[in-house]
Amino acid sequence: MALRQRRWLTAARNLASGLIAAAIVYGLMLVDLWLGLWPRWGLDYSTHSALAIALVVQLWWLLPRLRWLWLGSLLAYAALMRYQGYHSWGDMVTTALAVLPVLVIAAIMVMQRRSGSHD
Repeated sequence: MALRQRRWLTAARNLASGLIAAAIVYGLMLVDLWLGLWPRWGLDYSTHSALAIALVVQLWWLLPRLRWLWLGSLLAYAALMRYQGYHSWGDMVTTALAVLPVLVIAAIMVMQRRSGSHD
């Protein structure tokens, strides 16, 4: 939408926010691979869940009128991941507990910078 409206700074910040979110998700994955945190608990870091959460956090801020849709889609995705046996509830919940606070803090920081600027 920002690109269509030629709001270049907003579009760039939205893109940067998404890249930061991806870096957080994959950075935590690398930390887990390096330190073996999830395997110590008999669990698995769910990169799929972390990316889905990152996307929902982005959409939560960018399109707030549809927040319940974003949250519902995340819950449906988690149920599908469980049904297909990709991850346990423990995998997904512990991943969410690890990644969500960092993603929210990053989103808040980007939103604060965004609200103080003009395109």
